[in-house]
Amino acid sequence: MLLKQADRQLGLAKNKRLKAMGAALMEAAEALFSETGKKQRLFIAFSYAAGTWDRERRVIIKAEHSSRGSNPRFIVTSLDGDPQDLYDHGYCARSDMETRIKEQRLLCALVDRRQQLNEMRTAETSRLETAADPSFLAMVKKHLNWIEKELKMLEKKIAETISTNAPMKEKNRRIQRIKGLGKICAATLLAHIPEIGTLSCQEIAALAGLAPYNRDSGATSMGVASDFEPASIWQRAVQSSTTPQ
Repeated sequence: MLLKQADRQLGLAKNKRLKAMGAALMEAAEALFSETGKKQRLFIAFSYAAGTWDRERRVIIKAEHSSRGSNPRFIVTSLDGDPQDLYDHGYCARSDMETRIKEQRLLCALVDRRQQLNEMRTAETSRLETAADPSFLAMVKKHLNWIEKELKMLEKKIAETISTNAPMKEKNRRIQRIKGLGKICAATLLAHIPEIGTLSCQEIAALAGLAPYNRDSGATSMGVASDFEPASIWQRAVQSSTTPQ
């Protein structure tokens, strides 16, 4: 049920009624933009009930106008307070956190996939050295070529994922300032120990399996679960610093 379980703020799809209720505010935002040439954001709250709701609820409209044109947004909230503050520090902050969680999960998946392919490359290279049959040799070479292409694609995607996340990008820069730690090592640490940079050295050492502390089962950061034990994460990160990057 909408907004029944806890205080929440949810986005609403635009419809004719909402647009009509926010029309005057949108016109005011457009007029201010015409006068100043600067993006304008105006907020107002009002009572509204969709056809399927059992009662009216508080709805906030953000009337925004910039060089790109109008950009209205509507949210329904169970909270009292200033409309702009609720939108900026409640709704937008939650949306930003959800985006960060998705990016963290993506980075984990990309780093783990790269590790799998790197292990496959090692195995296939060993086969290449011992293969005698020409047809088998050709198959192994074909597979190795595919692995190399996939690794390049993954490393590009890893770099893009880190560069679009400002906190992750800054942590990545700091990690790579440490002599001997390359981009893949940094990505591995960021993917599986996202707490790095926010906890003490002792706490990070515990998470990495380098200190005698318990790591409670199920306790993961950013909603990201990992199939790897902390010690193996650190070993993989260090190992990656000695492999081609």
